[in-house]
Amino acid sequence: MQVHRSKLEEGEERFLRARLRQLESRRSSVERAGLVHLGVSGEGGVGGVVEALRTLEGHVDAILTQEEAHTQLSTTGQQPCGDS
Repeated sequence: MQVHRSKLEEGEERFLRARLRQLESRRSSVERAGLVHLGVSGEGGVGGVVEALRTLEGHVDAILTQEEAHTQLSTTGQQPCGDS
């Protein structure tokens, strides 16, 4: 048997196999976490959910600015540029 050839003590093989399964599971978890991180931050900081959220934030800020300007002009009785 391989156990005898590698000079393992009785029960040591079972312990080592269990430890190997634990390490493989942890490695798998780290790999999955890396994929999630890549999806969130993008490759090299470009793309991903974070960049999409920043772009969306810029659009929302622009809309809010336009609406605030429109509201301000409406309260003063002026017509915003481009409105008929």
